[in-house]
Amino acid sequence: MMISGKRTVTGQYSGKHSTEGATLAKEESLRLITEHRGLKLYAIFVQKNSIIVNYNKFEGDIVMGFIIITNNDTVYTEYKDTYNVELYECSIKEVMVKVRDRIHAGYKLLTHPLSSSVKPNESLFKSIVISDESGTLDMDSLLIIENAVQTCDKFNKIKYNIEYTERIVEDFKLIDLTVLKSALDRV
Repeated sequence: MMISGKRTVTGQYSGKHSTEGATLAKEESLRLITEHRGLKLYAIFVQKNSIIVNYNKFEGDIVMGFIIITNNDTVYTEYKDTYNVELYECSIKEVMVKVRDRIHAGYKLLTHPLSSSVKPNESLFKSIVISDESGTLDMDSLLIIENAVQTCDKFNKIKYNIEYTERIVEDFKLIDLTVLKSALDRV
């Protein structure tokens, strides 16, 4: 599903934003960072006391779409009517491999696959957000997901003798949903 006319990555409402006619102070520099589907993302870098502060400016219609890939049915139930959600009955590693396959097909990571402090071997659920359109292979996304799969393999060697009661499973689902909600506020 496309997001248009709703809250954007900056927390503001979408619409036309322009850098045309904007004046920059002497210590500011404007750089075009990326362009995606008519959206131009500019960054204004301001140097103050040797610290560079980055402010984002948008030009064009702000329309963003994404896909949530998850093994968490609570995430699916929460967002199935609002966003494009793909639910799989699989492990965390298998979710990451599905995302990796999409990245090879030209999709981009929009959330980090190892977000939160919960290690891959300590939870049962993972939700990852990717772009809804494919393009050329994004090497940054590929590097991140490959490292995440390797990290998952490394931690899966550590086995815990934990009996996952229904309550524990529901807690893990809630943790994943909460991390995803936080990420969606920024996507």
